[in-house]
Amino acid sequence: METIFFKQLTAINPAPDVEWVLVVKQAASGNIVVSLLYKDGACGDKAAKVIPPLVFSASPEKIDDCFFTDITTAMGTTVAIINSMGQYQKQQEKAKQGGQGEKSKSSNADKPKAEVVDKYAAAMLKADELEAQGKFRDAWMKVPSAQEFPEHAETIRARKAALSAQFDNGLFSTI
Repeated sequence: METIFFKQLTAINPAPDVEWVLVVKQAASGNIVVSLLYKDGACGDKAAKVIPPLVFSASPEKIDDCFFTDITTAMGTTVAIINSMGQYQKQQEKAKQGGQGEKSKSSNADKPKAEVVDKYAAAMLKADELEAQGKFRDAWMKVPSAQEFPEHAETIRARKAALSAQFDNGLFSTI
């Protein structure tokens, strides 16, 4: 008995990292259930695991008639989706690395640590002095930016919120 099943299967030409899981079960009614799952090891996107297997449930003759036509169509779509996921993930990693490079250029990483701490402490000290004088808006302006000192972001936000609560929000308040 000669069969061309595997020749037709390899003609679909999956990539080298692709794994096909084929399960065939005999149903009680004389039909068979064929499940085909496409797994691409090169795609690291977890969403690819959500793609369900292709399932056929019919008589062996009917599955013989349509199996390769249907899997070629369905798997072509699945392959395109998984390739798109993989490409998206690569671009996301590239953007992440580029963003980290830009962030390190613009951050205080190139300044000595003592200078950064001194600048932060000096700004906060000046804000304390202005607050003690009742100049809440000026003090708020002297509190450094959370972007400039991300390690103190929570403290900076809390300090600015406390100072802004002291503002006179009347209609004719002075600036």
